[in-house]
Amino acid sequence: RPTAVKHCLAPGQSAADGDAQTWAQVRHRVPEFRVEFEADGAAPFDAWVEVFPATGPSEVVHIAGIAGHSHPVELPRSVAAQLGRFHMRLVRTRDARGCERQLVDPSAVGLGRPGDGSGAVIAGGFEIEYIEAPSARPVPASATRDVCVGDVLSFELRGLSQRAWTVGYVYNGAARTVSAAAKRRVFRRLVDVPGNFTLARVCHQDDGPSGNACCSDFDAGLSYAVHDVPRVRVSGGRDVHQDVLEGETGDIRLDLVGTPPFSFTWQRRALGTGGKILESHTVADLNASSYTITTAAEGTFEVTFVQDRYCQYPKA
Repeated sequence: RPTAVKHCLAPGQSAADGDAQTWAQVRHRVPEFRVEFEADGAAPFDAWVEVFPATGPSEVVHIAGIAGHSHPVELPRSVAAQLGRFHMRLVRTRDARGCERQLVDPSAVGLGRPGDGSGAVIAGGFEIEYIEAPSARPVPASATRDVCVGDVLSFELRGLSQRAWTVGYVYNGAARTVSAAAKRRVFRRLVDVPGNFTLARVCHQDDGPSGNACCSDFDAGLSYAVHDVPRVRVSGGRDVHQDVLEGETGDIRLDLVGTPPFSFTWQRRALGTGGKILESHTVADLNASSYTITTAAEGTFEVTFVQDRYCQYPKA
């Protein structure tokens, strides 16, 4: 074939990445290649398949005692799930009657890839290329999966640099897919409403004629809870003018909206536009959703900072 058959391996799932347990997980993802025999042949069959790694000598796999007319080729582990290209070709077959067919000159078997710089190609068979699927990681790296409305989630995209990206995500149950140029290495998304955000999939597009996408799907490890910014209502959110006689006190009620515990700062300013700050107090670790300020002093009372379990306003 003029171009290689391409197959994706998820990051960390090539045979070189681990032990036998890892290989067992990878093995079912490796595409199956089969030897097909003509119907007039007599079983059982033998077949010899030559496998060329990207570098080094080739290896001949002998499949003996094939009972049917179709049989999978068990590739050597050295190439079965390694990133990069390898070549496979059928070199010889034999049936139960002893009839043989030599498909490749025996003197050309086991020599490895042509390496004389002549541009020669391997006769027969086809090329297979394993590509590591792209990956994504949050930047900056953080263990928290709780974010706030107004935050920008950023993910570093890793994969083949010459291929365009496709990023799929789910925000409050709505699935979206966006595309990005190959040179773009970071995906960003503003989260502007409370709910849940999940980065579901990242793909890079095959630049070959097939146009197949090579993708990685992510689990809940790239999911985020988006929390609303906490709010404070002073006197129910109304402008209140209250006259306090000398020797008496007045109450100012603060209602907090968010997830406890709360911390907030309130100030009293002199009356009038741009009044001087006369006092400032911070209340921390409040588990209630309301707070009452009792005062006998005149002034304008306002909350300048509020924080709940997850978010704060204004932002740091």
